[in-house]
Amino acid sequence: MPINPVTFAKELSRLRKGRGVLRQDVLEYLGPEIRQLCGISGTDNAEAARKKLNDTVHQLLSSAPEVRRTVLAALALHPDAKFGLLRERQAWLIEQLGCAPRTIRRRVNRAFNQLVTSAEKASERPATLVTPVNPTGTYLTSVDALLRLDGPSPELTEHRSVIFTRDGVDEIVTTFSLPKVEGASERLPELSAEVIYGGRLRRLERISDVAFCLTVELPHKFNANDTHRYGVVFRPAQPIRPHYTVQPLTVCERFDLTIRFDPNAVPERIWRLNGTLLRVVDELEPKLEQVQADRLGELRLTFEDLQPGQVYGAKWLPARVTPDRMIG
Repeated sequence: MPINPVTFAKELSRLRKGRGVLRQDVLEYLGPEIRQLCGISGTDNAEAARKKLNDTVHQLLSSAPEVRRTVLAALALHPDAKFGLLRERQAWLIEQLGCAPRTIRRRVNRAFNQLVTSAEKASERPATLVTPVNPTGTYLTSVDALLRLDGPSPELTEHRSVIFTRDGVDEIVTTFSLPKVEGASERLPELSAEVIYGGRLRRLERISDVAFCLTVELPHKFNANDTHRYGVVFRPAQPIRPHYTVQPLTVCERFDLTIRFDPNAVPERIWRLNGTLLRVVDELEPKLEQVQADRLGELRLTFEDLQPGQVYGAKWLPARVTPDRMIG
């Protein structure tokens, strides 16, 4: 159900005054629009409500870190700005943002206006940004991926940046889908993974015939609003389908994709998947923007402001090659 932006803005203005979310009676300051957007129920205690509000702000402002920091600080949600008075939190923001004291109120108002706008847009979507809340305590902010198809077997390297939404997170859990290729072996697809920096592989387990769950052990426990970057190399043991996509659970700021095709077998057609539905990936020739690899067989694509549940990446029509050379 769409929120009322005017009412939502008034509720936020009331909440950020005084002690913000630190007040003992914070539940009485959470109006119906805040409760609806954050999924706060009548059985939630103050701690649970604060966590849901914190997660929602992270999701709605995931692509605007400075705005997110301003909102969290004003509400006393930021771990470094849990001061009992709004003016103390504003003083902290003045130091962090490097702005003059006379401009901080304007900066805070502008940040909350952006939050209201993002919330209004999110609440109008069939599936909003804020439900369900990501249970892992992290949100993906950017991905830099290199898919190599110019060797004896596919190899995917992903560099992922995340932000943490709660304290004490010591692992990151992600899923990876590897559908079977038509006409390939009847055996289930196999996958290996190597964490090359930013963590250590804790486990890689199959959760369905075509999906895997990857758990990365982090170097230490991270707290809310901390950021981290790590890299993983995936190595399928068989050819892959002719596409590679990212489908974020929450708003993702940026996705940079490079695909290096075999220069002797560059695809006949390549389509850019920019916020499409998952079923479009399986269409033989989707009615989407076509792109081309360069003369070395490399394709570079950039996506910004990725929306949850939508698909981003590339799909291609493989070149006509013999079966032992087939890459998709």
